Amino acid sequence: MSRSFTYLGEGAALKASLQQVIQKINELVQESPSLIRGDLEVLTQRTGKLLRPALFLLCADGGEGKNDDLITVAASIELLHIATLAHDDVLDKALKRRGNVTLYSKEGAKRAILAGDYLLSLSLRLSSTFFDVSLVPSMTSSLERLCLSEIDQDSGFGNFHINRDQYFERIRGKTAELFGLSCRSGAVLGGKSLEVQNELYNMGIDFGMAFQIRDDVLDYTGESRKMGKPAGNDLREGIPTLPLILAVEDKLSGLEFLLRKPFWRVNAGLIRNRILSAGYSQKADEISGQYIQNSLVLAEKSLSKEAFEQYRHILDSLRKIPQ
Repeated sequence: MSRSFTYLGEGAALKASLQQVIQKINELVQESPSLIRGDLEVLTQRTGKLLRPALFLLCADGGEGKNDDLITVAASIELLHIATLAHDDVLDKALKRRGNVTLYSKEGAKRAILAGDYLLSLSLRLSSTFFDVSLVPSMTSSLERLCLSEIDQDSGFGNFHINRDQYFERIRGKTAELFGLSCRSGAVLGGKSLEVQNELYNMGIDFGMAFQIRDDVLDYTGESRKMGKPAGNDLREGIPTLPLILAVEDKLSGLEFLLRKPFWRVNAGLIRNRILSAGYSQKADEISGQYIQNSLVLAEKSLSKEAFEQYRHILDSLRKIPQ
């Protein structure tokens, strides 16, 4: 199925490469064993914006997939991301994702976990075939940080009194690391110098931090219908995100009373309204903007002119997500 990828502006080469990534993912699913193929079709039926493959391709050669190896690695990066989402759906007991019924909802936790595991193993097999050997430590480190961050978040269920540094460390592991890995992988396969590899890795980390903060802000400001998930879901699930953390730091009047255990679930709507009316979603979004600016500076320094313009379009799309 053709995709428009409007967030890329006029970047025809990158759009064409991402269509090839979708085609490659579909081919890999159809080549999979029949006993798991249906589950994989559910997981891959509606890919997102393919931001991680897009950043990988930009850092590799400006977005044009000049050979099948680049497309295959880009597909493996997206499969890794999809695998983590399959596991997230189980952890979050999510019935829908991007407006579609999840595999967890259709077939249960066991099937969702096993399908996610299969995609993870497929991603690792593909990447081990085409990745530069120097990327193996980076990949394993990113996966380790992702798992530890998810464990940290789960173990802190209902603890709304973490500080912003703990939050930043958590979202770096669970979200930003995969963006950083995507950028570093592209830089390595694109033959960039070690200095540029590190700069593009940090560009991806800053992008991922901004992306996750923006997503957390949307949990307060967004509409359930447009997001494909209930607004305020993180709060009801006992997950502290930046708008709430900033409000707790400032000792927002009445907030501690609303956050009392075991009543915070019942009070979630009131807490969300207090956070919004006091302007903490905007304050969090300003911090997201700082990460965007940091990422832009690194991109201008390290990407080609054409790739930088494409990256600016991607950042603009992140800025324009409705409040």
